[in-house]
Amino acid sequence: MPTRSARPILPGYYPDPSICRVDGAFWLVNSSFEYLPGVPVHRSADLVHWEQVGHAYARPSALPLPGGDAGSQGTFAPTIRHHDGVFYVIVTNMGQDPLSQRIVRTTDPAADWSDPVEVPDTPGIDPDLCWDEEGVCHLSWRGVSFETGTAVSTLRSVPIDPGTGRRLGEAVELWQGTGMRDAEGPHLYRRRGWWYLLLAEGGTGIGHCVTMARARELTGPWEEHPGNPILTHRSTDHPVQATGHADLVPLDADGWDGARFAMVHLGIRQLEPFPGYHVNGRETFLVGAHWEGDWPVVVEDRYAEAIAARDASSTHAFTDELRGRPGPVADADAPWDLPDQWVSPGGLARAALARNEAGRLRLTAPGDDAAPRPLLATRCRDAAWRAEAELVVEPGAAVELCVYLDPGHRAAVRWDGDRAVAVATAAPFEQTLGELAAEYMEAPQGRALRMWVSAQLPESGFFGQRVPDELVLGVSVDGRDIELGRLDGRYLSTEVAGGFTGRVVGVRAVSGTATIERFIYQPL
Repeated sequence: MPTRSARPILPGYYPDPSICRVDGAFWLVNSSFEYLPGVPVHRSADLVHWEQVGHAYARPSALPLPGGDAGSQGTFAPTIRHHDGVFYVIVTNMGQDPLSQRIVRTTDPAADWSDPVEVPDTPGIDPDLCWDEEGVCHLSWRGVSFETGTAVSTLRSVPIDPGTGRRLGEAVELWQGTGMRDAEGPHLYRRRGWWYLLLAEGGTGIGHCVTMARARELTGPWEEHPGNPILTHRSTDHPVQATGHADLVPLDADGWDGARFAMVHLGIRQLEPFPGYHVNGRETFLVGAHWEGDWPVVVEDRYAEAIAARDASSTHAFTDELRGRPGPVADADAPWDLPDQWVSPGGLARAALARNEAGRLRLTAPGDDAAPRPLLATRCRDAAWRAEAELVVEPGAAVELCVYLDPGHRAAVRWDGDRAVAVATAAPFEQTLGELAAEYMEAPQGRALRMWVSAQLPESGFFGQRVPDELVLGVSVDGRDIELGRLDGRYLSTEVAGGFTGRVVGVRAVSGTATIERFIYQPL
């Protein structure tokens, strides 16, 4: 029996993958929603080992986000493409009014990207770019209109100038899918005189799937792939569910005229108990594909052994002291001076970060008590993990080591000047899980305070796990871990909270200023 492809190439919250290949290198982008920097960019030579090289939307002006830390707004479903020596990334910025598509470009994705141009009168999500043989660029997207008083979705395409965003013609309607809900994520490909249209259908939950059709003209008629859906795991016991939102990349020297392809797609890995919970978000997976006659056929196990071997010899562990030059981590509209794994919901940490004379990173809460609290965080990449933060907290300040899913769903170890307390927030409810008074911690004000949180997998019983995982929160005193509380991981799962992101963990300023001496993340 072939090995089932159950391991992601990008574990953690990396949904809606798009991929292209240029001169032997593969380039991959993902949705980042309300996080800034936005749209992470990864590079690979073999499709299995990936290195992040930056973000396509690193400056606040390139990605004006909704106010505060609004969950699951911001960037939806980017596409990366290369044409005539230039890379393009197009994305929807939800929460922007009027809603339109934004394009940035560069000749080197590991370097800086241009200022964005907007394509007017394209309300909707999931934009795609494709060039025909005459060099005309076609923008396709899932359009949304309110002409009847309710939202009506239609897959559309329009020729544009990608350098200026100017429309070059009238929009046409594309194939609308097989009839399942939420036909979206369109990707057009040009192959041997045909337009091939790849779609996601069935919703981005456990009904998700990948379908395809082709036509000689964009206006149709469209011919369905005889094997639709060409990829889905719905109603199976496969450990990866919600497979959809795919993108193809050619592997042969013949490009789109060749036979060998790879496909990236999103999926989730749900944990028990019934009905299943995923906590680290929608992840990026890889399968093979090859053309048989007129159509591609997915080969799910092509890369399974290579990915398993990679995971056996690699780790997501890191230790970061976040040192740098004194002063702000970002001046005006410049990208911030932090490693690529660090992000902030709403970009709120950007204005709250500065380095002291010794180059140590300081995080300061806003003076307005009603303002959202800034969080500097990194994605949770593993099923079981531990994160530690060593902080120096100024007198009167309060700071957290926080596991965060969205503004209403988080768990944290908080130091408030008098005690260390484990707190959990789910929807409108906040609960204290446990605490330790300052007198038992040798008065850490002005000294290094060490807080930790871990995600632990429980032992399975006869009917499986009682909870998907447990979040354990505590402090370290004299080198000894003291547990303050535990939280059922379901409360920080997408099935409970909703939304499109996954867990991150990091330092959150509640009031005053704290200095980050060290941050450690390691799988368990």
